[in-house]
Amino acid sequence: MLSIIFERVMCKYRRRKTGEGSSNSLEELRRSRIDYYLNRNYIQRRNQNFNYALHDN
Repeated sequence: MLSIIFERVMCKYRRRKTGEGSSNSLEELRRSRIDYYLNRNYIQRRNQNFNYALHDN
């Protein structure tokens, strides 16, 4: 269920990024998914560090 929603979101994201329809090969989809997770983890870590910097008196 969650993966279906995720596929839809990634299709929209990829269509916006490339400016074309759903011409997604499986390899491209897997790569974009990995990029998405790496980026999300990076943002979470960055926010965590920012919170540490804020509350470190």
